[in-house]
Amino acid sequence: MDGLFSEADLDPEMIKLERAQLERQRLERIKKEE
Repeated sequence: MDGLFSEADLDPEMIKLERAQLERQRLERIKKEE
């Protein structure tokens, strides 16, 4: 997570969605760099 918001401010479902989204973005970036 990037420190823009703390996990305490989010409910668990939002946290999971955020994490999944960040993970997807990270994987896409890695693919582009190859």
